Amino acid sequence: ARRANKKNCIPTSGIVREIKNGPRCLIIHLQDDPKIYFISHKTNTRIALNELKKTLPGKNVQLYTSREWSPLDPFSSMKEVRRLQIGDTVIFSEF
Repeated sequence: ARRANKKNCIPTSGIVREIKNGPRCLIIHLQDDPKIYFISHKTNTRIALNELKKTLPGKNVQLYTSREWSPLDPFSSMKEVRRLQIGDTVIFSEF
């Protein structure tokens, strides 16, 4: 996989409906968006899930997701988050 940067990511914004722990990632659901956004535990070593559960729901966030397409997810229903921010405050970033 290529190193994440702003050029190879797609910005998405929305209001966080739910955030939860998945088997190998943090899962983020946005309101009125059927896609599943996730932050891999491989890249996320310092985000506290409990803190995010308190602060993110109901907030408008900006997510930068990888442009890469996978034959395992042909409709791109799951998107890996490379950067998460609220306004100018970066919560998580690989770049």
